[in-house]
Amino acid sequence: DGSTQWMSVANDMGITNGAISMPFWYKCGGEPALNTTYRLAYHGDTGTFLDYQVWYEDSAGTKRLVFYRVKEGVGAEGGTYNVILGTANWYHIVFTYDATNIRGYLDNVLVYGPTAASGNGTSGGEEGQAWGATVSGAGKTNGSFDDAAVFSDALTADEIKVLFTEGGF
Repeated sequence: DGSTQWMSVANDMGITNGAISMPFWYKCGGEPALNTTYRLAYHGDTGTFLDYQVWYEDSAGTKRLVFYRVKEGVGAEGGTYNVILGTANWYHIVFTYDATNIRGYLDNVLVYGPTAASGNGTSGGEEGQAWGATVSGAGKTNGSFDDAAVFSDALTADEIKVLFTEGGF
């Protein structure tokens, strides 16, 4: 609704260190200010100290999507795609991890990866899923979400195309 509302569920749903996909539609309610991060999608497991995250941020004046697999206490694996989303359109964003590689999609186009990532973290993190912030509410987003989901497998390019063009399987 263009506010900083967000949703979270404090449960990892059994997704601990294997494949995961987080597809969702996002409409930006206002561009992030200089050096501000909007947390769009978050999944965390405190048993393995792993987080899977999608951000939209302004980094020193560059707007970009960030696709991260964070090993808490160790570091982040993943990368960025420079893009200005604007506030007029809805965007279909998908994060996938197939237990070997991270991929990021924007409107049915692979914009990041595949990039190899492995191993667990050592401490910290938050348990559960969240849309529009982390589970505790950090990095709240100015925007709206639709059809947000979490899958315990890595969606294929064909499955992502179905979600993008038809809204479901």
